[in-house]
Amino acid sequence: MKAGTARRGLSLALLVAVSAAGACDSPTVPERSGGYDFSLPGPDLVFHWGPGAQVRVFVSEEPAGRAAALADAFDAATAAWATAAPFGEFTIRRATSVAAADVVLAWADGPFPVQTAECLPSGGGLGLTTFCLTADNEDFVRFPVSGGGQSDVFFLVTISASIVDDQTLLRRLVTHELGHALGLFRHSPNPGDLMFGGELVPDLPTEADRATIFALYHSPRDLRP
Repeated sequence: MKAGTARRGLSLALLVAVSAAGACDSPTVPERSGGYDFSLPGPDLVFHWGPGAQVRVFVSEEPAGRAAALADAFDAATAAWATAAPFGEFTIRRATSVAAADVVLAWADGPFPVQTAECLPSGGGLGLTTFCLTADNEDFVRFPVSGGGQSDVFFLVTISASIVDDQTLLRRLVTHELGHALGLFRHSPNPGDLMFGGELVPDLPTEADRATIFALYHSPRDLRP
């Protein structure tokens, strides 16, 4: 990362309320139609990980008292998004270190395992997915490792500590935010979808969510990891 380079940042925030659990549906091959827009608002750029990519997520272990809750929510989110990749378009796996990660999942009150001085999370809500682009909108800015060192981390997902005891909401929120890190940069207009920008109802991606991510991962991309 070159110091002094102008940057454009975006945080995707979600303000949600807990609701009754939706019924779990079985993995199905998504349709190519019936989805919603997934491009980055403003420049209308499209991003997705490469074919068959393993998206590596480092789950913060700090503070220790909340580590298990965040790890359990991540495991649920990984299983949920597996239902949306019937042909192995992507897989999500847990990274063993920040240096080996593409995405960091952490509590919003920190401490963060990456430095955020040049790409600062901003916005309200219980969940936030933060990333920054270079001034020419052609590449992601990577988050340096806290304490020094480079990384391949493009996305910082932060979750409010206020929901640590609400396992249902925590699971849904982490799943939703990881959807943004997979390339779903917009919210669904349908309140019944996992990627809706308000109250979350389903535990798994809906038919529309699956159709959208299917279309995304079978579309040309402007941004590459």
